[in-house]
Amino acid sequence: MMLAFFAAFIFSPLPQAHAFVEMVRHGYFNCIACHASPTGGGLLTTYGRALSKEALSHGTFFFEKKAPAPVAAEETSKEEDFLHGAAPLPGWLLLGGDVRLLQAYSDTRSATDVRAILMQLDLEGRAEYKRLSMLATAGRQEPPANQRAITDSLISRRHWLSAKLGADSEPDVVQVRAGRFFPAYGLNIPEHNIVTRRGLGFEQGEETYNAEAAYLGEGFNVYATAIFGRPDAASLKSRRGAAVQVARAVGTMGRVGLNGYTGVGAGDSEKARRNLVGANAAIAFTPKHYALLEVDGDHSVASAWGGAEYFKIAWELDQGLHLFVDQEHQRRAFQAPDQVFESARVRHGGLDRFSLLSLGS
Repeated sequence: MMLAFFAAFIFSPLPQAHAFVEMVRHGYFNCIACHASPTGGGLLTTYGRALSKEALSHGTFFFEKKAPAPVAAEETSKEEDFLHGAAPLPGWLLLGGDVRLLQAYSDTRSATDVRAILMQLDLEGRAEYKRLSMLATAGRQEPPANQRAITDSLISRRHWLSAKLGADSEPDVVQVRAGRFFPAYGLNIPEHNIVTRRGLGFEQGEETYNAEAAYLGEGFNVYATAIFGRPDAASLKSRRGAAVQVARAVGTMGRVGLNGYTGVGAGDSEKARRNLVGANAAIAFTPKHYALLEVDGDHSVASAWGGAEYFKIAWELDQGLHLFVDQEHQRRAFQAPDQVFESARVRHGGLDRFSLLSLGS
């Protein structure tokens, strides 16, 4: 019933819409204004860097407001540049990076354990020539305990080629790309460990080789993806199949979408094929109050129907400082009530701010 409602709404006549990206609470719909990737995430464009500074990042501590120090006219754009302008780049090149660290501490009666884990250390670059683009990441991951050679920790999570096929007035509207990346499915948000990402096979490190075609219109978009798994790592038995995502704007501060996915691991039987169908929404009630919702059905012959759900409601207390409550639930098989994961928590989102260490992404 809910999927039917979403479908009826998405394909109903579209009112006059503004050009958006994923940040719907600021009136954006599509991702490509701020991100190099058509599906968002990763490397930011120059405009994305500028918008992050103006609309997302917390420039001062807590609620203190300070007027920016006067700067010369030629220096006003440095914060949007790679390394804040310390290393000027040609216009056809974008560079950035991501660093995530984890400090783990355990103190029990039997032992004390302290570990520093480098979860992610990636550099990312995009080169563009007319309507063609090439993007790649290069970085380090924690190697398995029994493998300590330097090559065991090197990784390229994403690398792809793309072409813009739209009219001269709107070249970004139609795009195709091929390479390694996540297929468009559900809410593409940074919390990669939630049940609608990790629980459905979209965890960090599970990017596959795909071919994608996308229509990115004003207030309406469609992604169709052929998924080829990981032919470079057959032992992973990464799934091969297809995915589709359709989304449309809701007013000027919201979007709703429908998703479909089917895939089976290399060498697995059809009984292991995983089929997903879902709906999602990102709605802002005001520029400072917003909610995310994703609901997915998960089916295979072996386990019949299961499902996953994620909900988040948030309040931006001050620019860059968010208080939110989120809840997630997953049942791998409705016929097996003991196979349930559920979590609800209240968290303080933290502070986001530019610093001289920022690489540009």
